[in-house]
Amino acid sequence: MLFKKNKKICPTCGTKNDKERMVCIKCGALLASAQVGERLTEVPPEGKPNLASKKESLFHGIGEVLRDKTRDKVCAHLCAIGLDAGMVERGRPEERITLLIGGKSLGLIEIHGKAIHYVSMRKFQGQDSVGYSNECLVPDPKVPTEGYLELKSVRVKSAPLFGRVVDLRWEAKFVKVKSPFISESIPVSMESNLIRQMNEDISLKESLIRLKENVKIRSFPHWGWVILTSHNFTDQRRQEEWDCYEIIARYLLETAESEGTGTAK
Repeated sequence: MLFKKNKKICPTCGTKNDKERMVCIKCGALLASAQVGERLTEVPPEGKPNLASKKESLFHGIGEVLRDKTRDKVCAHLCAIGLDAGMVERGRPEERITLLIGGKSLGLIEIHGKAIHYVSMRKFQGQDSVGYSNECLVPDPKVPTEGYLELKSVRVKSAPLFGRVVDLRWEAKFVKVKSPFISESIPVSMESNLIRQMNEDISLKESLIRLKENVKIRSFPHWGWVILTSHNFTDQRRQEEWDCYEIIARYLLETAESEGTGTAK
């Protein structure tokens, strides 16, 4: 039994109202003056506070406050340079496609209308510092399935260690998966064609040198390509940097397309 002194209890939502009010302050329902000081056997079920819902809302609010917002910032930066980008709900299988060991996935950012379909973000928590990585994911069902292809950019200096960077070259190697069940031939022409095309692109090389980029690439059988960059989008990277990644992604797709089923033994 509840005794509500000098309060009007709304029969619709159960809200306490001052005795002078004629309508509920919350739902607008009419209030009877006889309700002042009356004994109530129970508050209507619909007026009872949903404690489970409030608890869930509280935990959600705390989780949102503590959640790492780096992916949100990166998505905003990508939109700012003209990309149609949006965050993807967590738990997608593409989050596990990575060149890195360890770290915690922060999820994916989807890019519409580009060769790079996703930007995957990971967080690395050290003892005294926090680091982030970005990987550009390029879906391509035509990648080799009997192994994987690795590529990386190598900066050429005028002198070891402290010399000035004078050139950039691409290196690649094909790693065959050792299995008695694999009888396909190794697409060595794909490796050589990629290296030739990317090394002949002087504009791309000059941009990567100027931006101080070191790029690593690897194919993932039955899925596509991953491009690991040496810089984060969290520092408002320029449009030129994204253009470099997109050019690399198009080279990867075009070379796989041109290879088709033609492989060299």
